[in-house]
Amino acid sequence: MKTMMKLRALPLILFGLLSMPSTAFAAAGTTGTISGTVRESATSAPIASVSVTAISPSQKATAVTDAAGFYSLPNLAPDTYVVSFQREGYEPRSVSGVTVFQDQTVTLDQTMPKSGLKEIGRVTARSSSNLVQPGQTADVYNLTATQFNAAQGGDNVHKTLFNYLQSVPGITGSGMYAQPRVRGGLATDVAYELDGIPINDRLTGFFTTNLANVGASSIEVYTGGYNARYGNAAQGVFNTVIKRGTYPGFGLISTAATTPTYGHFITAEYGIATPDNKYSAYLAFDGSNTANDFYWGQRYYPLINLVGIVNGPGPVKTQDLIGNFHWRPSPHDDIQFLIQNGVAKFNFNYAYAGTNPMQIAPCAGYQAPGGVPTVGGVSVTGKPCVDANGNPTGLQFLAVPPNAANVWYHYSGLGKIQWNHIFNDKLSGYLRLAENFNQYIFDQPVDDPNLPGSPCGGLCKSGDVALGFGNDNVTEDFYGDRRSNMYIGTAELDWTPNAHSSYYGGLQYERDNNMQAYYDREGFNSGAPAGGSAFDVNGHWPNLYTLINWPLVMPSAYIGTVQKVGKWTFEPSIRYDGMDYLTPAGPYYKGVWNPRFAFAYAADQNTVWRGSYTVTSTFVPAAYVYNASPDGTAATGSNRNPFAPGADVHPSIDHNVDFSYERQPSPTLSLRISPFYHHSTSKLSFVRNYTIVNGVPKFTGKNLPKNNGETRDTGVEVGLNHVLPPAENGLSWFLSATYQNYWSSSLNLLSPFGGFVNPAKYITSGLLFRNPENPPYSVSFTADYHQNRFHALPYLLWQCCAYYNVAGGLLTPKPGVDTTIHTSPGYFYGNVTFTYDLSPPGTKGLTAGMRIQNFTNNTKADVPPSANVCYGGHHGAGCVPGGVSDGVAFSYPPGVLPNTQYFWPPVTENPLEIEFFLTSHF
Repeated sequence: MKTMMKLRALPLILFGLLSMPSTAFAAAGTTGTISGTVRESATSAPIASVSVTAISPSQKATAVTDAAGFYSLPNLAPDTYVVSFQREGYEPRSVSGVTVFQDQTVTLDQTMPKSGLKEIGRVTARSSSNLVQPGQTADVYNLTATQFNAAQGGDNVHKTLFNYLQSVPGITGSGMYAQPRVRGGLATDVAYELDGIPINDRLTGFFTTNLANVGASSIEVYTGGYNARYGNAAQGVFNTVIKRGTYPGFGLISTAATTPTYGHFITAEYGIATPDNKYSAYLAFDGSNTANDFYWGQRYYPLINLVGIVNGPGPVKTQDLIGNFHWRPSPHDDIQFLIQNGVAKFNFNYAYAGTNPMQIAPCAGYQAPGGVPTVGGVSVTGKPCVDANGNPTGLQFLAVPPNAANVWYHYSGLGKIQWNHIFNDKLSGYLRLAENFNQYIFDQPVDDPNLPGSPCGGLCKSGDVALGFGNDNVTEDFYGDRRSNMYIGTAELDWTPNAHSSYYGGLQYERDNNMQAYYDREGFNSGAPAGGSAFDVNGHWPNLYTLINWPLVMPSAYIGTVQKVGKWTFEPSIRYDGMDYLTPAGPYYKGVWNPRFAFAYAADQNTVWRGSYTVTSTFVPAAYVYNASPDGTAATGSNRNPFAPGADVHPSIDHNVDFSYERQPSPTLSLRISPFYHHSTSKLSFVRNYTIVNGVPKFTGKNLPKNNGETRDTGVEVGLNHVLPPAENGLSWFLSATYQNYWSSSLNLLSPFGGFVNPAKYITSGLLFRNPENPPYSVSFTADYHQNRFHALPYLLWQCCAYYNVAGGLLTPKPGVDTTIHTSPGYFYGNVTFTYDLSPPGTKGLTAGMRIQNFTNNTKADVPPSANVCYGGHHGAGCVPGGVSDGVAFSYPPGVLPNTQYFWPPVTENPLEIEFFLTSHF
């Protein structure tokens, strides 16, 4: 009832526009539009009754121009079309390479001379990846199958979006392959979609599927200027467009194996349609079985958990299945049924066997007369085997060999039924119902040999000095179950009355049934009494220290218009989103309005200026709002309770400004330059309440949620694309470059919350600092050299100058303490793939290939400074102390390191790797 009352407060004009009853979620549609005006070449008079036909492998659509020469082709599947224009008495025209994006209108005006005045059947061609998009207000990149095939290596087997999104301007991450971020920001600031279905869960904000490339025909990447159709997306949208069946049919089977690391892969797909395209079906399967090293075992288990997964430690098995079925009962209707299932197992349990299970071993010289230790012995580091209090233990924690830790299980399942309907040539719409299920199981039966509460927390060997990483929950005896059921509905109407105006609006609704249960069987987590206990506050074992089992409700609505005035296109829109957290303590509702405005000026078909100002928002995920566990509700001052005195949980508000210049100097070359500015406020942070005593902040109680986090980013993204026609030999390439001047109040860029490095200094000065996870410079080069049956596909990534020791920059200078903020050295990473078609050009058949991954053998890793003795150099043999970066020589010998609390240069987990693959097209 409360949600419905809030919906009634929305503008009445929206409800007048939407005549279809529906429920919906904050997601976009899955189709686009081609529209324009046809005029006579000599007089520019509009031509009526012109037959306009758009044809792609996915779809065929037709329209007829009205008295004003205007036509519209709505509800087109994202694809690349050939658009033809025909009328008796006029020369026919055809335009190829017309790319349709979801929720975007391609303006395609055309002139037609009268018969006999010009050459017959002139054809105009554009590249499907052209960076010049006249009449389009969004800053969107269409990463086509050809482009991401080159970026991911041309083998057609299992990859994730991480493998190729850094080939897009404005997308950065720390190393290869890192979680992508749009123009700085958090990994969870991006809205992920699979064929229009949102795949960000509402528990943590992360994605729900394996992000596999299986079934992908293209990736649409929005870095700015997106309209009000997109909600809960602070910075950027990634939408994976799924392939459709075609007539004639197509199929593929690809297998691959890697060395020296173990990796087996298989992918199979098949698409078919009836000759009239009334029925179509597409099925795809993808499987991978790998055993990645984690820096040859030099990264032992606790650091794996602390830093997180990049390529996936230990044996990793994934399987993904996707099906996309379409039924077109009439030319005006398209009914889609889509299903996705994915499973994954991340097995880190290699430390449970051998001489020293879990790498817990006796110390040299240990004595225990009478069963009571009197001498603790000496560890392999030469230090006494004692706990944090100096008591002898007789045990030491050895470095764990490669691929060791625990087991994670992941399951994802998506389903969608969507009805696209064309009421007439001016009015269309869609209705969608979808479900998104996601589950993670975490099983980590690990006990720290140090006493519970030890400051080492398993990050150091017995007797070593604690590394200062704070909470020691990285080696707890732990079990977790995290799942979400997202029930989603969407409805939208699109009305294009003439060539100058179009309008859209939608209603949305989502209900999520969540469950997150984390058990601490050893007692390292701070949620229990007395700083850590295996029992909860009621004395029950195991300690259920996190429980999120209450639903979420998200009502949304949006409205917008596109107005064309001469060469100008304007798109104002506005969106309302609400989030009702139905916690056991009562509902906690937040709502937000997001106005957005974008424009484009097409000086000609080859030159476009574009800009936008958008206000976007992201709601705080449920896991950070309310803890329904016994410890969470009974303990005083729980850090997850929006009703606690002084607490506040608002959605983050992001102000985005960008401006683009797009230019096509030749038919094969296109350029886009986009400077941008981003300012995010109300970012969630967990801080302690404080009072000022004699001018000094004094903190009391436990951490509380506050909306005082902030980020700022100024930069520019550049794309330069050179694409040859598919049948032409030569080099096609794409150059992407991003510069970002990023500042933040938090060191955490993985999730939508974080704490201040030095709260006292921050509160008194309002200081922002560089974040070590966002390298300022990132450049990638993707290419495809084609010569008859031979292809060479290089991919190069260069990043530089990530900031570190940022915490030291907040400290008061002291003798022997480095307070300088440093920059890491440049990072160069490269892949190259060579393929040869065993069948003649233009025919289907076998393709054989070899892929060399990380041919630069770049083996930097994101280890903390305590293990990184050379900074800019390699680990292990050949490491020379005193490496140089940012022009200053490091003079710190191994084991004597500066106060670099965080050193996160770009990362590469594995050394050079070779893959052999074979692909059959049929």
